[in-house]
Amino acid sequence: YITSRRTMLTRGSIALIAAVSVLGVVAQTHAGRPDPALYSPEAVEAIPSDCRLLNSYAYGGYIILMRPDVQVSIDSRNDLYGVQRVRHHIKTMRTHPGSDLDGIDCALMPEWEPLAHWLHKDAGWRVALTTESATLFIRTS
Repeated sequence: YITSRRTMLTRGSIALIAAVSVLGVVAQTHAGRPDPALYSPEAVEAIPSDCRLLNSYAYGGYIILMRPDVQVSIDSRNDLYGVQRVRHHIKTMRTHPGSDLDGIDCALMPEWEPLAHWLHKDAGWRVALTTESATLFIRTS
């Protein structure tokens, strides 16, 4: 069976090696560092150190890595936070926040998050910094 499929398997193997090679070359542009197209070093650096932060799920680990002085609201350690907290966080990011932002001084999230849309409209929040991958909001009141 394999002998009869030799041509197909050879071409498939070559295509697989080529695809992995291309991905490897692309990854070398930020080897050992998070992809700057996905994580904004400028936005994370701009977070005030005394701020109570609400961050997007994906940004939590990056903030812990780059700014250990800032406490994150959530990161990818689901076993640490539990299912209920992760679900509550997702709900907060996707709906009008209401009182879910009590005690929060700043928020860092991608512009596409529904919460970012609400914070842009809310007079109690201002945009401190916008980058390609994230917006940092600071509470004004």
